[in-house]
Amino acid sequence: MPFVPDNAKRSALRLALTTVVVVGVMWLGTRYGLYHLALADDGFSILTACFFLVLLRIRITLRELAAVLAITLAPFLTNTRLLGYPFSWRSAIFLLGLGGFCVLILRVLWSEGESRRLATFALLPLVALHAAGWCIPFFHGWTSRAQPDVLDLYLYSFDASLHVQPSFLFGQLMGRSYAFFAICYVAYLVPGIALALTYAGCLLAHKKKALSAFTAFFIAAPIGFVFYNFFPALGPIYVFKTGFPWYPLTTVQASHLAVKPIPLAGFRNAMPSLHAGWAYLVFWYSSRLSRLERILAAVFLVFTLITTLGTGEHYFIDLLVAVPFAVFILSLTNHLVHRPAKPSFTPLFAGLAMILVWFAALRFGLQFFWKSPVIPWAACLLTLAACFWVGRTLAKEQARGVIDFGGLPFPQRAPESSPVLNAEPETSSATLAR
Repeated sequence: MPFVPDNAKRSALRLALTTVVVVGVMWLGTRYGLYHLALADDGFSILTACFFLVLLRIRITLRELAAVLAITLAPFLTNTRLLGYPFSWRSAIFLLGLGGFCVLILRVLWSEGESRRLATFALLPLVALHAAGWCIPFFHGWTSRAQPDVLDLYLYSFDASLHVQPSFLFGQLMGRSYAFFAICYVAYLVPGIALALTYAGCLLAHKKKALSAFTAFFIAAPIGFVFYNFFPALGPIYVFKTGFPWYPLTTVQASHLAVKPIPLAGFRNAMPSLHAGWAYLVFWYSSRLSRLERILAAVFLVFTLITTLGTGEHYFIDLLVAVPFAVFILSLTNHLVHRPAKPSFTPLFAGLAMILVWFAALRFGLQFFWKSPVIPWAACLLTLAACFWVGRTLAKEQARGVIDFGGLPFPQRAPESSPVLNAEPETSSATLAR
């Protein structure tokens, strides 16, 4: 039996795996169910596009870009010319994301050392986030069955006790300006992109934050669903229906509102707002990235808050309680991932306590807030001040180096160029390059 060098065996295996990956991704791109899901679901197509955007963020080569376009074009032509599928921007970014997914896998297969580790740590969290997205409808259904009644009137009553109703104000502003509505709507659709690019930025610039960022982004959803069962609510548009945002109750009417649980259909995902919570986390983890990334994170945060209110999906108090929720997630992530030598549980318990105190106050102490508009505003400001103090405590722990990286083998620097589809001049890699 002739001797086969190890390099030749490894290259042959890589070629075989490359063929399987490319054919498999193209097969996924032509599946009726996935393709039409992308056509119907903005979130799914945008989340899939994150694979390509992250590939761009971690520095794509021209050869990789050509591979992405080729892998995107093949199922596109098959779907539109042979299978007769319709076409839209959603399907285009879905296929582009599949191309990025494929090339990220190829980079893992064909690169070595730091480049391979960078590609691996870029790919796996995106796969995990995408997989988590498939689980969200199940959790929504479970929460709806477990909590047939919602507490929206309690949240609306608190907002009205401020003598300002931000959801209706921003809803009216969006209703009067289509351009403003379009900008806000885009911000509401792209939390997945913000999470993915923030993680990729941490991976390139501050490796010690990368695992922490991914963990915080990932655990926020299941923990948020737990809190949804403590205080199930939908949003003002589901209560007022066609009356939102033009016909709110007056302050006098709201002060005499018979507040009680009511049966309504819909997702119980208002309190606390996960959209706002993720936006706060993105803003936190972007603090040590480039100036452009910090500006984009701030813009994303502002428009996310405006949009969650203006679309009627959330009350103002949902966004406020999302601040201690974000603090709780940050502190929990610190304990889960970094295991500091002298852990401080103050931020963890402070965040959780603020959430539960707000739940109790909203459920049983609404009349106290109606005594004067100063009281609810003071409670909001006190919550923000407490969260700011806790956030400074967490930041000081990082500055002192209490938070380490647990010895995980993240790359120390980003590679200047990727060896994907551009390997050493072995026979098999040269074949692949051709």
